[in-house]
Amino acid sequence: EWLGFHMLNAYLWNWNLPAKMLTPLVVHTMGDRDPKDFLMLHSMLFFDALIANLRTDVLSSVKLVPELGRVCGFDEGECVLVWVGAFQSFPVSLFGSQTAPWKIVDSQVGVIEEGTFAQRDVEGTSARPSDCDHLLKAVEAQLPLLSSNT
Repeated sequence: EWLGFHMLNAYLWNWNLPAKMLTPLVVHTMGDRDPKDFLMLHSMLFFDALIANLRTDVLSSVKLVPELGRVCGFDEGECVLVWVGAFQSFPVSLFGSQTAPWKIVDSQVGVIEEGTFAQRDVEGTSARPSDCDHLLKAVEAQLPLLSSNT
């Protein structure tokens, strides 16, 4: 069940710097719950299959998740999107701090948590997703675990 998610995440790991923030946010979102209780799908691939269209735009996933919850009748916590945005492009990056947004969106409630992370935070992350403990600690230092909220 997780193979598709992990295959794409592994491919994006060294190609896309913001992808390094996705793993700690997913771990944070799961909280203390058993990982076997989750079915993980990459939102871009999922919505591409659902809509029958090749979209390389994960920005629309943030808007599609609430609609998916409405159509499917998910309960709170049953369908959650963990989304990581991009850093500013050149030349905007020259005039400000290099930060990227992230959100955790429930299909019924909407945005549960959101924040930003700096480019310097993810640049030092090793070649493996398992080496991002410092990012998980940074997220959890700012926010309560979701499992304590549900």
